[in-house]
Amino acid sequence: MLRELHIKNFKSWADSGKIRVAPLTIFCGNNSSGKSSIFQFLLMLKQTVESYDRQRVLHLGEKDLLVDLGTYRDMVFKHNEENKIEFNFIFDTGNIKIVDATTTNSGGLYSKLKFEATVFLEKKLNKITVDKLNYTLLNGNEMSFGLTPKQGKYELKAENYSAKKQRGGVWQLPQPENFFGFPDEAIAYYQNTSFFSVITLKTWLQ
Repeated sequence: MLRELHIKNFKSWADSGKIRVAPLTIFCGNNSSGKSSIFQFLLMLKQTVESYDRQRVLHLGEKDLLVDLGTYRDMVFKHNEENKIEFNFIFDTGNIKIVDATTTNSGGLYSKLKFEATVFLEKKLNKITVDKLNYTLLNGNEMSFGLTPKQGKYELKAENYSAKKQRGGVWQLPQPENFFGFPDEAIAYYQNTSFFSVITLKTWLQ
C-alpha cells in the first residue's frame, strides 16, 4: 500500500513536498492548485506498469488510456525540457525476506520500502531516459539497490549488501525496464540478486 509520495518538476509542481497517504485520503485546494496533477502522475505510472512495452520509461498516454499527458515538454514543470522529473514513494509491501544465496545468511524481513527515480529527456534521441532508480528496504537496518548510468549503460549500486558478480562476463547493464524494473541481466550477472524480481513484484506488479 502506498504510504507517502513526493514529486518534483511535474506539471505545476516544482516540488510537492512529502504527501502522506492513508486508506482514505482527501485532496483539498483551490482550482488549478495542482490536485489533479497528482492523480494524473499516479495514473501515468499505472498505465506504464500495465504496458507491454518494457523499453518505454513512461507511458504518457494516448486515446482510450487512463490519462494522456502529451509530450515530455507538456508535462515537465514550466515546459522546461532541461528539468528532470524526480519522484519517490514509500510502500507497505508485506514481508520481503532477503537471503544471500551465496552464504544463506538472512538479511531479515522488510515490510516497508522506499522507491526513488529520476527521469529526463535525452534530446539527441528525443527519448525519456532513466537517470537513476533505487529501492531502499526499511526496518531499522536499511538496505538499498539501484541503477545509475555509466558510459551509455548502467551499473548496479548496493548499500549494506554485497552483490557478488558471476565469474567472467560483461558487468555493465542495459537500461531498466520502464522506470522501475531491473533488467534480467541484473540477476544473471550476479550470484545473489534473484530477490530483485520479488522486490519489483511486491512494489508494482501485484
